[in-house]
Amino acid sequence: MFSIQVLDKKQISSCLHMTFPRYRFAIEKSPCPVVVAMMFYGKPIGCVFAKFNPEKKHAFIYSLFVQKRYQKKGIGSSLLKRLEEELQKKDCQEISTVYTEGDFSKTIESILKKQNWEKPTSLEVLYELPRKSLSRLLSTSWVKKLSLPSYFQVTPWTNLSEEQVNELENEKPYPDDLSPFVKSPELMDEATSLALVRDGKICGWMLTFWQNENALVFNCFFVREELQKVGVGVAFLKESIQLCDEVYGKDRLKKIIAKSLPENASMIYFVENRLGPYLDKIIRNYQAKKTYLM
Repeated sequence: MFSIQVLDKKQISSCLHMTFPRYRFAIEKSPCPVVVAMMFYGKPIGCVFAKFNPEKKHAFIYSLFVQKRYQKKGIGSSLLKRLEEELQKKDCQEISTVYTEGDFSKTIESILKKQNWEKPTSLEVLYELPRKSLSRLLSTSWVKKLSLPSYFQVTPWTNLSEEQVNELENEKPYPDDLSPFVKSPELMDEATSLALVRDGKICGWMLTFWQNENALVFNCFFVREELQKVGVGVAFLKESIQLCDEVYGKDRLKKIIAKSLPENASMIYFVENRLGPYLDKIIRNYQAKKTYLM
């Protein structure tokens, strides 16, 4: 009846429908995917997808799925336990995952707790603004009045000189999590990833990527502390959106997604209180991990 099976690369493709579309390509192209399936009379009814990095001895779980009719039978816990056993054979020292607050977050947390994972911590907050709400926001009187002083220049991040970048790295006026140097450069949208410059000095940045054809993610947004309370950040954001429309046309951008770190209390307060009426959705992501004693 029920059996657990570790899938080889040829078998993985038959189970990809059990994970999110955005993960399928990464799983197929991963040099070391680890996928465990629960079979019922030879057919998969649940699956956990992970990737393993042998150099870092770290594994990341993309997703865990069990068909609805087989839920609440301990299958999720069995899949995770078998996955961990397989990873430990590969000398894995740490495993982690990320999940979104929602209908299944309590179930996920329960499964992780049974396997003695560390207590999950807040990772990031995502704010979604659909085009209609974004247009309403940009037409408000207080946003219309905002503009960057003439002594600021907005330039593509990729156009910065090596000297400017080195100066920023040496000075490091930003927290580690808002560093522009740790984001995935291969995902960056060069047209809308911008730097705010004054007298040749980098004062802020706005790094973006397209989540899909019509949703632009503001992945890393920072302005120096002395500029945060005088409206420069919002004016910079406004210019970035206007530039996006100029480059791609107003028909492409249907939604923007802004990221904030949980410790960035001032950003969260501003977005949820000042921009709250225009938000379509607030998504809270959590991360969890487990370390194996060697």
